[in-house]
Amino acid sequence: VLQAENIHKAKYIVYTNLNRSGNIIIPKSEYEIKTAVENYEKYLDWILLDIEEELKQKLPDSRNLHSVTNEIFLKLNLVRY
Repeated sequence: VLQAENIHKAKYIVYTNLNRSGNIIIPKSEYEIKTAVENYEKYLDWILLDIEEELKQKLPDSRNLHSVTNEIFLKLNLVRY
């Protein structure tokens, strides 16, 4: 079990550990950590919106867009907290 000093550092550790390498280099600057996490989350949000727009166009009667996008993220090993 690993405890982080703040939410941004915790998210940074989770997001960078997704590749399962076991080695994580954490920046010393809190600003760099926060910026990296925010940029990554913006990128994931953009991907989600793009997927949802495509699904709405291709499957206009689809009701489970949220569960479909969750499944896509799971298959791609992507996490958004």
